[in-house]
Amino acid sequence: MGCSRAQIAATMCLVGALLTATSAVHAANSAWEEGPTFEISATAEAVNTFVGQVTPSGTNQLTGTVTMEERGYFPVDAQNQKVKDLTIVYGPVNPNDPVELGSYGPGNMTYVQDPSLEGAIVPGVTVQLKAKAGYHFVAVSFGVALSNFGRHTEAFFVDGLGSSTVGSGSITVDSLVLYSEGRFEATNIYTPQITIVPHGPAIRFVIDNVKYVLEPDS
Repeated sequence: MGCSRAQIAATMCLVGALLTATSAVHAANSAWEEGPTFEISATAEAVNTFVGQVTPSGTNQLTGTVTMEERGYFPVDAQNQKVKDLTIVYGPVNPNDPVELGSYGPGNMTYVQDPSLEGAIVPGVTVQLKAKAGYHFVAVSFGVALSNFGRHTEAFFVDGLGSSTVGSGSITVDSLVLYSEGRFEATNIYTPQITIVPHGPAIRFVIDNVKYVLEPDS
């Protein structure tokens, strides 16, 4: 039993045959090697928080929210998309099943809403959020979702939260409305780039509603 790509994008593969296949793709992103980890605290509502060790200056800040619909729909090779004060880099590019900006996935849930950034969990896939040149993140938050159900403690990994951390932290998701979803919130960080690694267990993922606070580099 199969799904067309349009059906997958519209419904995040609610079809039962795909749900039974999730166990086979639990480690689909095996090309990414998990290193040393740092602790991220997750609540019952799948809100994942991290507090770094770098106190922001509070001056000349740039703030905003990227809802992934600002540039319209970008499939296939649409990498390095500048949206407000950020550049979104995602890949690797898979012409047969690309990561898509401004795409449609699970509909309107707690932490993600269509349109969003949506794609397949394949070996090596990452999404990078890069701050405007000359600036760095001091705080960031975003919503994530997977095309499955239930609570999962290593659904995504996040790297690059500054010199006070080494390695990666895991993001927990849970079925709050329908599909597994969660929110990540980091404060007191210092980094020009954040890397998000979809890990599973699922075949598709969503990232949405990136809120950021940037400060000029010292």
